[in-house]
Amino acid sequence: MRSRFLYPLLIILQIFVHTGMYAAVSQISIPGNTADFLITISNVTQTAGNVLQFDIYLEDTDPSQTMELASIQFGINFNTQILNGAPQTVNMTSIVPGSSQLPVGMQPMSVNSANTGQIRVAGRIPPGPGNGFIVPTLSPGVRITTLRITNQVNFAEGTTPDFTFSPSTAISPNYATRVAIYLNGLNTQLPVVPGSNAIVAENPVLNIGSGQLPHAYEVTGGGFYCEGEQSSPVTLAFSQLGVVYELFRDNVTTNLTLSGTGYLISFGSQPDGTYTITGTNEYGTTLMTGSTTVAEASRPTVSITADQDSLCHGSYATFTADVTFSGVVTYHWFRNNAPTGTNSPTLTLWAVDGDDVWLRVTSAQGCSAVSDTIGLRVFINYADIAFDIYDPIQLVAGEEITLAPYIYNAGLNPSFEWFVNDVLVPGNDCQLTYTPGPADEVYVRMIPSGEVPCLQDAYYSNTVRIYTCTSPPQAFDVWAETNTCGGEMFSFGLSDTEQGIHYFIFARFEDEMNNTCWDFYGTGEPNEEYGVQSGDYYYMAVNACDTTWMNGHADLYPFDTRATVSVSDNNICNGEEVVFNAKSNQPESVACTYNWVINGNWEWNPKPGDFNYTPFNGDIITVLMATPCQHDDLHFPDNNRILMMVNDCPGVSTTWNGNLSENWHEQSNWDNGIPGTSATAIIPGGKPNYPTLTNTARCKSIIIENGGSFIGGEYLEAQSALVKCNFSDAEYHFLSSPVYPNPVFGEVFPTGQNTTWARKYKERYGEWINLTKYDQFEKAKGYSMQLTQPNMAQFIGKLNGVNANTTIENYNTSGLDDRAGWNLLGNPFPSAIDWDLVPHINIENAVYVWDGIQYISWNGSVGALTNGIIPPMNGFFVKMTANYWNSFTIPAVARVHGNTPFYKEHPSDLLEFRVTGDKYSDVTFLHFRGDATPAFDPESDARKLAGIEEAPQLFSYAEEKELSINVKPFNADETTVIGFRCGIEGQFRMNVNISPGFSTGTDVLMEDQVLGTLHNVSQNPEFSFSYKMSDPEPRFRLILTANSNHRPNGLISIFCSDRKLYVENKTGLPLQINLYDPSGKLVSNGNNFNDDVFMLPSHLSAGVYIVQCYNIAANLNGKIILR
Repeated sequence: MRSRFLYPLLIILQIFVHTGMYAAVSQISIPGNTADFLITISNVTQTAGNVLQFDIYLEDTDPSQTMELASIQFGINFNTQILNGAPQTVNMTSIVPGSSQLPVGMQPMSVNSANTGQIRVAGRIPPGPGNGFIVPTLSPGVRITTLRITNQVNFAEGTTPDFTFSPSTAISPNYATRVAIYLNGLNTQLPVVPGSNAIVAENPVLNIGSGQLPHAYEVTGGGFYCEGEQSSPVTLAFSQLGVVYELFRDNVTTNLTLSGTGYLISFGSQPDGTYTITGTNEYGTTLMTGSTTVAEASRPTVSITADQDSLCHGSYATFTADVTFSGVVTYHWFRNNAPTGTNSPTLTLWAVDGDDVWLRVTSAQGCSAVSDTIGLRVFINYADIAFDIYDPIQLVAGEEITLAPYIYNAGLNPSFEWFVNDVLVPGNDCQLTYTPGPADEVYVRMIPSGEVPCLQDAYYSNTVRIYTCTSPPQAFDVWAETNTCGGEMFSFGLSDTEQGIHYFIFARFEDEMNNTCWDFYGTGEPNEEYGVQSGDYYYMAVNACDTTWMNGHADLYPFDTRATVSVSDNNICNGEEVVFNAKSNQPESVACTYNWVINGNWEWNPKPGDFNYTPFNGDIITVLMATPCQHDDLHFPDNNRILMMVNDCPGVSTTWNGNLSENWHEQSNWDNGIPGTSATAIIPGGKPNYPTLTNTARCKSIIIENGGSFIGGEYLEAQSALVKCNFSDAEYHFLSSPVYPNPVFGEVFPTGQNTTWARKYKERYGEWINLTKYDQFEKAKGYSMQLTQPNMAQFIGKLNGVNANTTIENYNTSGLDDRAGWNLLGNPFPSAIDWDLVPHINIENAVYVWDGIQYISWNGSVGALTNGIIPPMNGFFVKMTANYWNSFTIPAVARVHGNTPFYKEHPSDLLEFRVTGDKYSDVTFLHFRGDATPAFDPESDARKLAGIEEAPQLFSYAEEKELSINVKPFNADETTVIGFRCGIEGQFRMNVNISPGFSTGTDVLMEDQVLGTLHNVSQNPEFSFSYKMSDPEPRFRLILTANSNHRPNGLISIFCSDRKLYVENKTGLPLQINLYDPSGKLVSNGNNFNDDVFMLPSHLSAGVYIVQCYNIAANLNGKIILR
């Protein structure tokens, strides 16, 4: 098949996709009467005494429309009397092989006779629209199949089969006859009505008796055949044994004879003419029924044309058929090989680029012809010119600019007209280079070249705004509406703007400018922003000359209704009146009134800031602002609450002695009996046991003195609690609260407030933030307390006894390990906690506690924080590993009493290094473990956090990180650098504690790289050294080595490191030292050597050497390795 295309003059890229470009297909009506198609049973022929066969045909009886067969099935009823008493079996009916004229994939494959008096022929899976079979309109149509019935005995003489089709409406147990076609691409079932469009042409009498003339059977076959094809054979529907059949053409014998076979017989293809057949036996000759005509049918020819050579996007294309044929044909149009259109010589459809259209025509005799294919080429009707510039351009006055627009589909030689401020400027180029004025608007007009069809005359670009400057932007004033009661949405603005200036609005948060909130370009008019959330907003103006911050800022905030409650005294006697005071966050000039809340109850009764009240034990007092604004719980947290401790004076008390156990309910553990509901329980420090509650206990109040410990706050029913923590020196301390509600610092330190400074650590900035006496202790947070004189912290409230949740952060952007991710948390309980029982989620494994001089650490098995026990009310640092923030839990199950012995496994292969000066000391650990890595491991290593400046600092290294605990793999002959520094110079002592059983056969040596001395700490664990602040920090080198060079008498020992031969000579006499290479050649020697270090020649290559050291008292021969 040849294809013809409508090629465009210019191939262009189509960028528009139309989702509805296909023309509608005219509906083929669903057959409404029996004249639209016909199913026929014909050629019912008995081929043997017990064999009967027949053909089934399907014909399209409406030539005006195409019938595309999808699938077909049959239910055929018959007269069971023909079986002559034999049983009906499933397989008595079969399909005659090769009998179907359908495509192979649509031919019937299955038939059964299981149901009495019925034959079922199953259909096949439909092939899909466009792949179905076009049913011929020439009678008798297409032969669907030939069926053969084989009975177990001869059919009953004189009976008739009485075949009938079942209707399409038949239901079980009957089997419906169904015909399905493709209608508009959909599988559609047609009605089958027996006797109307489903008929039986013959009903012969079976087993006619013998001794008669040949039976007359129907002449079949023949018919029209298409030009260029072979004619159909002439056949006889059935033949009898013992009969000779002769073929006649136009009543003249052809001299062709065939003997009867008991089946259909064929005389083969014959030339044009009318054919009859006779049958002759010994009783005479019989003319067979009917005749058939063989005739050649001419084949039509067809071609198609399109109405346009150039199609524009959005247009319709009309195709017209040119058919050469004398008769009537049916038209089958195809678009991309799918049926479309109607039975018409023309086809109109929405043009889509790339579509292929062709036509097939079919004559009434079934002869078809196919046209060439026309490929559609559709031009888009769109061009464009645009600048990829949407914001104004800022330039310094006098600067030149080149503007180059994006051009689409304008042809080979489009022309351009440039306009500046609506004035045409010279030039017909696709770019414009010029020097802008103060405020220009530039656009371009494009005229496409003529070879591109389907376009309009001209296209305009978008407008580019250009502003030039000679000075920075002018500063205008910022205004704002703020400080409103319960305010949520605010407005602010700028008193004026300059045209074309780029303005940015920033929000300031905790002294940092966040990313740009939004931006805009000036219009020469004032600016106003509406519906803005609270925040502190700043304007910045930018042009090509410089940047200018606008005057002032918009600090948008709702009226701050927070207030801090304080009390004149707490821990008082019954009947005493105290004064509560509410201090707002407003300036002194703003007069505020408050509703006082007692135990959660309050009435609208505004009072000034002072409130006189006689409290009861356990009363909780807080305040809600009444005027000028009511308390705003949407924007602000609840105010602090004060829990009052009120005592009977004198009262009943009992003091814990812990003589027997930790059992609260044990009489012997108290000096005045088990506390009751009217008694105050006192827990002093320094006791052998401390109380642990596991079930309910009651008392009036509980006082935990300095050094005391208590576990079980969740079970204790007490109206108030007082926990004391004494600071006996004027130093830094980390402190946390063991009670709730959260107390403020002024409550905790009711005296000496001018000599106490409180700070919290802000991870985001890596800085300490000063607090006031009105700030609260948050649960599970730690705080730094600096005192200039001794003082007592007193926490009054109720004891924390359940899991404490807090947040940890990692927002610091400095990238420095000593700033990012560090969070100061606090022990929230009135007892110690075991760090190993706290889930280490999103943090490094180590914990860091401040002991007043140094940060001491614990990694779960090793450290200066003994057994990882964190004292009550103590703060501690952890380092977060995840980003941003996470919840962190300190569980109640981690509570322990700090005076209880902890039997934790002590690791082997551990080295503890302790350095001591005149006043202070420091310690660091090396733990050698098989599963460790040389790199820093947050699961096992602990960082070194510096102590006070006057104290010595001792540490090792991993990945340039300073470590207080270094867990690493053990390698013989490995070296580890130990660092040292101090804020003061002087003499220091180093002591190395080697764990029992440390790597048997290994000596631990420490090389002082400043003094050039080597110390065998396996033999002598302590040595002294002097320190100057100019000394390098990587001072010591730890060396693990096999002691093969050490003799039992211990008089001479050697060790080699970095071309230095360290010699330990205990004989008191000079040595002779000889160095030999592996060949025995003497390469170096020393006479009368009496020093500690023998320098090896630098020219020696790496390798193994033999060292000989001797005098009259001792001698040593050993190997060394130079690297």
